Amino acid sequence: MSRRNPAASVLWAGASDARSSWRATTRNPGLRGATVLVAAIGVGAGAALFTLADAVLFRPLPGVAAADELIALYTDDLGTPRIDYQGVSRPDFIDYRDHVSGVALAAFLRMPMTIEGTPFPVRVIGDLVSRDYFTVLGTAPAAGRLSVAGAGGGFTMVIGHRLWRERFGGRPDAVGKTLVVNGVPFSIAGVAPPDFRGSLLDWYGDEPLDLFAPLAMFDRWRADRPPLLTDRTFTSPQVVGRLRGDTTFDAARLAFDLQSTRLRAERPDANGNRALMVLPAARARFWPGRYADNAQLLAFVGAGGLLLLLLVCGNLINLWLPRILARRREFALRLAVLGAVAVVLIAVGVFGLVSTVAARSRRELGIRRAFGAGREQAVLLVLRGVFLPSAIGAAAGSAIWWLWAGPILARELYGMDSEAP
Repeated sequence: MSRRNPAASVLWAGASDARSSWRATTRNPGLRGATVLVAAIGVGAGAALFTLADAVLFRPLPGVAAADELIALYTDDLGTPRIDYQGVSRPDFIDYRDHVSGVALAAFLRMPMTIEGTPFPVRVIGDLVSRDYFTVLGTAPAAGRLSVAGAGGGFTMVIGHRLWRERFGGRPDAVGKTLVVNGVPFSIAGVAPPDFRGSLLDWYGDEPLDLFAPLAMFDRWRADRPPLLTDRTFTSPQVVGRLRGDTTFDAARLAFDLQSTRLRAERPDANGNRALMVLPAARARFWPGRYADNAQLLAFVGAGGLLLLLLVCGNLINLWLPRILARRREFALRLAVLGAVAVVLIAVGVFGLVSTVAARSRRELGIRRAFGAGREQAVLLVLRGVFLPSAIGAAAGSAIWWLWAGPILARELYGMDSEAP
């Protein structure tokens, strides 16, 4: 007699179940279609909510290495009733960069820019950045090198990956070409990685950035007005930092607090009423002033998603409950078969328990026999080890039978009520 391969038996059983399910579906396509639709809506909505939470809270910053090591610096005007989360002036940024060890700092200022030339001027969003900006973020170039310069050998800038594809077709020879931005010609030094948006995601929307130019260009582009980058009260620049080596967040915050206290004492006119805040990376992805609103939004969306999933489960129950009730006799028979299988498994389990107790008691049995114990005492020793767990299991099984399974089988198979007289 040939033996059937176990793997082939499993595949055959699975194919048989699939054919049975398909035949059932063709007999009642409306019910199955409604089930698929309801489940698809629930799963799709749940996946969308998870994607939203993942993008807001968990997904790594595009193009940023080890984002959990980043910190952000903000200032607060103590003369206002609420924390206003302003940026850091460029002179203060330089002081912090030069006097606080253990942290690498970079500054950036996001603003709209205009790329001039053929076929027509294009308005884009970009960052004016300090020289160490890409180094602090640990960003690798898609082409060329990530370097910005605003003096000496001329002006250089970095372009975004989207602008590189749309304007230059993603060709490597775009590096070295010239772009005229706000009336100033720049040489393209390199290309940022795809979807790179820096360390702050919600400033000027969530679109990828297209240009990165030197921070000093801000005053140059507004030469007809007084300079602002040298003004300690101009707090629009944002500052991001990276912890170096073994520096902890608490140690860095203490060092910044000491430097901030020194600045308030030395420059009371500009810094006397201004406090510095050091925030961890988890709160630096978005402007902290919106942190509470974002948390409330996610909580509301999560509650709505949970309610939606509960409604989906309720709808599926409503769809299938009539069919289950119509086939309750069949399900009761299946339950009886499962009960018979359970009895066999119980018998096998008791036999295994007896064998295990006997094997573990072999040493004790040998000692007792050596001191004159008879066969009856040895059997009682084994039975005592088996009786207690077996009695507990039997009591639990009897309770389940008499309180739940037995009445169901009697009512569904024979139309009897266990409480009837």
